[in-house]
Amino acid sequence: MALLRRMHVPGHLAAPWHALHVPVMLAGVLTAGFAITGAVAAALPMASLVAPAFSPSMARVTSVVRQHVNEWQPAVDPLLIMDNGLQAKASNVNGIEIGGTRYYYRVRNSVSFDPVSLGTAQAARVVAVLDQGTHWETEIYKLD
Repeated sequence: MALLRRMHVPGHLAAPWHALHVPVMLAGVLTAGFAITGAVAAALPMASLVAPAFSPSMARVTSVVRQHVNEWQPAVDPLLIMDNGLQAKASNVNGIEIGGTRYYYRVRNSVSFDPVSLGTAQAARVVAVLDQGTHWETEIYKLD
């Protein structure tokens, strides 16, 4: 009865027969469910149990990065004070995580505090260029 009271079952449903049969039926369903799940998992090769890596579309990546480059949102992307006293958006310094992958950006004709501009990145791969050929050309890249 304590289980049924916690679940807020109306009084007319919490008759003595209900209190006795629901937990027994529920236990049977759970036991059968675990047995089936275990059998299916044992039959699958181990590689199929690993979730595939999610890769966001380039349209999504460029849209999110463009928003960080063009807009300042203090609550989401606060300014950091760098060692030289200049301020930079946290997204420019730390990158932006999109779909489990971290992307960095650097505006080519401006001061930037990303890993490539600071010389701290060993290897990087450019995945997109925003506003190519303009004064605001921005590379989006991932670290390898």
